[in-house]
Amino acid sequence: MWCSHNLSFTGNIYWFKQTDNNVPITILHTLYTESLTKYEPIYYNGFTEDHLVMNIFKKNTSLTINHVTTSDSGFYFCGASFFYLKFSNGTRLEIQGDGRQRDKQEEDSVEYAAVHFSSRSMKPCSRNTS
Repeated sequence: MWCSHNLSFTGNIYWFKQTDNNVPITILHTLYTESLTKYEPIYYNGFTEDHLVMNIFKKNTSLTINHVTTSDSGFYFCGASFFYLKFSNGTRLEIQGDGRQRDKQEEDSVEYAAVHFSSRSMKPCSRNTS
């Protein structure tokens, strides 16, 4: 999955996941530098480097999911922060099994994956103080 950012100075890049109209959760973040120095990401909410791989480029970031299972279905999006967090477009990932009976070792196998890219931009929230 790809996500664009507009950082030109040192800042943080985050990836989030949202499922079934729940509150989004942070899945990982790392430091962005102009020189694209690679920093180890920090993982949250049970996600690990064996399952998720994040790469950062000049104007975008990618998230790769290894060993995809149906529990990876959800809406993924990134956010970049320098002074405030700005969200970018997201990707809805829908993983569907084939409905066949599987033995315990294969019950999370995936036969089909569909990805939908959203063209809708997410904007920073403004806080109403009145």
